[in-house]
Amino acid sequence: MKTKHDTQRRTQQTKERLKKKELEYQRDLQRYNEILAKGVENDIPPKRAKCKRRSRRRVVKKIQPPPNHPKRPQYSSLGSSEKTPKQSYSPSTDLPPHLQETTTKSFENKVQLKHTYPELLKIINQNLSSNTIDIPLIHNLAPKNLEYESKRFSIPADFYNSTVELPNYSDANEIDFFFAETLKSDLSLV
Repeated sequence: MKTKHDTQRRTQQTKERLKKKELEYQRDLQRYNEILAKGVENDIPPKRAKCKRRSRRRVVKKIQPPPNHPKRPQYSSLGSSEKTPKQSYSPSTDLPPHLQETTTKSFENKVQLKHTYPELLKIINQNLSSNTIDIPLIHNLAPKNLEYESKRFSIPADFYNSTVELPNYSDANEIDFFFAETLKSDLSLV
């Protein structure tokens, strides 16, 4: 809570501050008048008059092409002009050898279209030591379970007789009737 004594003290402090500011202002004003009385403003040099700059003339340089001097003839012996151009490659190193000349056998040369799956596996296992087989071939080709594969794709004999495995067509008779009618309406080609 503010007391009466606190508010009086604050008002007294603000009055003192205002007195100090007023005294500083009076001192500054007195000092300024003393300087003006001495005629100090005459010591300030006059401002220089602004002169117009002369516009600079542009010097246009003509662009000239470089001088074309005729080339001096190069004297060379007659033997050097008769040389044949050198080949840019040597056929022995750059071209692959002919298939008839190759003696190395790779996996691709051994595999034929008539091989069965077990025969292919046998050939791969024989060539595992050489680097002619791809790594994916080594890892992905495993012996097939032929019995399982044959059972997987075989259709049992009683498949069409059992009603459990057939889908439930409620409109099967209507479909048969539709196809019978379309066959009757078609004209015979004979």
